[in-house]
Amino acid sequence: MAFLEWKCTTLYTSDVELLKSPAWFNDNIINFCCDYMQYVLFNDKPYKFVHPGTSFVILHESHDAADLKDTVEGSGINREKSLIFFPVNDSQNLTKPGGSHWSLLVWERKTEMFYVFDSMSVTGNSSAHKLAEKTECKFFWLQQKKISK
Repeated sequence: MAFLEWKCTTLYTSDVELLKSPAWFNDNIINFCCDYMQYVLFNDKPYKFVHPGTSFVILHESHDAADLKDTVEGSGINREKSLIFFPVNDSQNLTKPGGSHWSLLVWERKTEMFYVFDSMSVTGNSSAHKLAEKTECKFFWLQQKKISK
């Protein structure tokens, strides 16, 4: 049963239960956070808070550049934003939800750099790094490869 329906998010009681100790986040909780930041906290800023499902699709999308371009443009991801936030899960399973770790990839227009925020300090091999590389390659957002940690 739905606990809350708002913007692009439906939170279920089972999602909210995850916030009790030991406090796990899932896609729905992060979707809600992205919507809240996009439409309430920073609605007057040129920021984009990408839903985790969209980050996952971009990361794992086939090599069909046209489909990938449609996904990105349809999500409002573009160079006009001064900051773009991509929540990234380490799940590799394309058929069901999962994963055990979240990180955050942020693209900053001013520096034209990606920044990875990862509490596990995984260097170079994380899903966030792969997403940055894939986004950079597919859409030629950056003039040269710039990924910072």
